[in-house]
Amino acid sequence: MPYLHADNGDATVARVRHRSLHAHDVLTHAARVHGQSTVTTVTPQGASSDLTYAGLAERAWSCANHLRDRGIRTGDHVANIGLSAADQLAWLYGALSIGAVSHLVNPQHPAEDVAYLMRAARPTLMLHDTVTSPLAQALSNCGSSIPLLDIAQTFGNTRKPDGAPPFPEDAAAFVCYSSGTTGLPKTVQYTHRSTLLHAWACALPDAMGLSAQDRVMPLMQTYHATAWGAPFVCPLVGAALVLVPPDRDPARWFRWIEDHRVTVLGAVTAHWMALAQ
Repeated sequence: MPYLHADNGDATVARVRHRSLHAHDVLTHAARVHGQSTVTTVTPQGASSDLTYAGLAERAWSCANHLRDRGIRTGDHVANIGLSAADQLAWLYGALSIGAVSHLVNPQHPAEDVAYLMRAARPTLMLHDTVTSPLAQALSNCGSSIPLLDIAQTFGNTRKPDGAPPFPEDAAAFVCYSSGTTGLPKTVQYTHRSTLLHAWACALPDAMGLSAQDRVMPLMQTYHATAWGAPFVCPLVGAALVLVPPDRDPARWFRWIEDHRVTVLGAVTAHWMALAQ
């Protein structure tokens, strides 16, 4: 929070001015301060590509402008169905910047569950990638009449959107869903403020202790609680982010760790057991 200083006789009084916390400001900061740090995307076929945070910001603002051109406004819902990738993050940050709410849908859920969740969410647009295209098409063919858009599609106008109506920091930022092991997946909604506070907490020394020298690879997908917040804490501190597909082969995990010089691995118990074995 910035301070306003005012003279009060011989003393200087510091007055705190509240500043709202918005999740997309993380990427604005990363583009300015850590612009050359990278997001690496590894495809299911094993190919990889890098995009700097500065480049990711430009792509995100392009996505935001396209969403606004389509008539999507603050509070509208967008389904984001895809594997972890820089393109997916660009649409997530783009939606955040205009106040639209992204639903990060797990494509591994049963199709009937996804259809039920989408009927409840009523998104105005459904984003998909190559892997999830059949699911998105199936949902569209079920009469949902939700327009489809490939996440890999690019557009012009990379200027950060301006003139958008302000929205509060406790507005919904995105939605994730539980694993569904106890029945229909449960909805979990995150706010802009909670997302930014979580990123700050993750970066602290007694938590993940991340810095701009780190290279972080979450084996959890973005639809799994936004990969435990890695897409926000990494740009906050300038750590490189390595996004990989939901592969179940530990040998590939080891290879990615070595190939991309990973210093921090995010994983669940099943991952660690598989690595140890």
